[in-house]
Amino acid sequence: MHITNTTAAVVTGGASGLGAATARALAAKGAKVAIFDLQRDKGEALAAEIGGIFCEVNVTSDDSVDAGFAKAREAHGQESVLVCCAGTGNAVKTASRSKEDGSIKHFPLQAFDWLIQINLVGTFRCVAKSAAGMLTLDPGEHNERGAIVMTASLFGRLCLQHRARVGVVRHVEQALRPADRMRTATGDLARQRHGGLVRVVRQPRDEAVVQRLRRIEFARGIDQLA
Repeated sequence: MHITNTTAAVVTGGASGLGAATARALAAKGAKVAIFDLQRDKGEALAAEIGGIFCEVNVTSDDSVDAGFAKAREAHGQESVLVCCAGTGNAVKTASRSKEDGSIKHFPLQAFDWLIQINLVGTFRCVAKSAAGMLTLDPGEHNERGAIVMTASLFGRLCLQHRARVGVVRHVEQALRPADRMRTATGDLARQRHGGLVRVVRQPRDEAVVQRLRRIEFARGIDQLA
């Protein structure tokens, strides 16, 4: 699939970090980019910089995502590219003892649900709605109607201190995406004679760095047990 000045793209979490870099890269190739994010100031500034459009979107809400796609499509037409970068994390221990009074408390489960709703359900919400829109497009040179890219995190393979919850969520994302949803989404398009591509992209990893971090975290764990 070639990115041209007729390509409409949506980047979730596009106001900062990996999403912002993705939005800039797509715009540099000529794509018309819609940025989905909750960070209005950053999103609007970036949209002005790259000649795109900002859509204030909460990926945990059907209505918000629908409104975002409607605004983006009204401005740029049906997107043929979706890149999912929206995600978050938190740094709270699974269980801990208060330094003040010695009381024990566990990780708040509503915070874990919040992670699931954004990183996992929110991602697939955007994928499903974008894929449905792509089915309305005519096939391209290689019979493709669009490309969907889902990013994942190193935390899916490496659980650092206070990041166990993020690791679980990211691991589930990585497990579901390549094994089930990627094949299912691609198969759904193919069975209906609608070309499409769904791809999982993980951040590059340096094995030496990963192993060093694991050794550090293991040593910390031993110290805490002692």
